[in-house]
Amino acid sequence: MDLKENADQIVSAIADEDIVALVARQAGVLVGYGMVSLARHYLGAIYIEPSMMGKKIGSQILAKLETVARNHGLDYLELDASLNSERFYLKNGYKRIGEGVHELQSGVSMACIKMKKHM
Repeated sequence: MDLKENADQIVSAIADEDIVALVARQAGVLVGYGMVSLARHYLGAIYIEPSMMGKKIGSQILAKLETVARNHGLDYLELDASLNSERFYLKNGYKRIGEGVHELQSGVSMACIKMKKHM
């Protein structure tokens, strides 16, 4: 998956008043994004360009989305973590609450870890 492939998802999220979307750029190039649905208390995708992983960009996006959520009165966030991102969310204070299946916008289903964080 590549950020260019997700451009439509970012644009549609920005148009939805319930969703806050943040993007990260380096030298004017999109290197990551994240989204939160305020009405659903749901942290959507955080995606970082693979070549930029390990540079704390995901953690910065997550911290800013959590601040936005708190500023809107949310006291918790839930998410469906991919199997390879579970460790990232655990490091950032999320707790595993179950397993499930998440359906991507493309219609593809993937195994996921249901997680929650009280803020």
